[in-house]
Amino acid sequence: MDNAVKLEEGVWRVDPGMSAAFLVVGEESALLIDAGVGQGNVLENVRTVTDKPVRLVLTHGHGDHTGGAKYFDEVWCGEKEQLQNVEAKVNRVSEGFEFDLGGRVLRVLDIPGHTPGSIALYDEAAGLAFTGDMVSANPIFFIAGERNEDEFIASMDKLLALRADRFFCAHGQPVCGRDTVEKLKKAAALFRDGKLEPQKGDGPFPGAVYLSEDGVGFRVVEFKK
Repeated sequence: MDNAVKLEEGVWRVDPGMSAAFLVVGEESALLIDAGVGQGNVLENVRTVTDKPVRLVLTHGHGDHTGGAKYFDEVWCGEKEQLQNVEAKVNRVSEGFEFDLGGRVLRVLDIPGHTPGSIALYDEAAGLAFTGDMVSANPIFFIAGERNEDEFIASMDKLLALRADRFFCAHGQPVCGRDTVEKLKKAAALFRDGKLEPQKGDGPFPGAVYLSEDGVGFRVVEFKK
């Protein structure tokens, strides 16, 4: 596991592997957003940054985000999300729930589309949001049985309505701007309406890639993992 990387005041990327985990540190406690694939002890990496109490919240239930949950006694996640192979106590949170870290508050937002129960963590005071797999400059996985194009578009509208200009992404570049969210909204509508042509995907991952002229898009998998 790589060392923690400070991205801005109070925010670190603590597991820059296949899927990023972000640590937000307040005056009294810390919040770990996602936990990576679990190949290394993400909690040990957290402890290189802070010795304050830390809670783990999962943006969604895919294994590349939940693997490190094995190092925690309990986790938090959205009400509608399915978690597999997570042995920790699971606390369900709904939209509007707040993690108060002391001098820093992150509010839960429901943003389905990638999965039915995906959530974001919104720091209104800092003007940023942690969006899991819902925002990325890389193709976003759209898996049959989990994706919903209309919900994805509505979630992009919700993110654009925030007073936020930085969206922290689990894959690819760690931070995207509002322009990426706008492009993804347009791309999702084009995909839904059958106006994007499939391309062969690179690398070991399954699925065809659908890219808009803006360069963003989706890796579409027609089976549920």
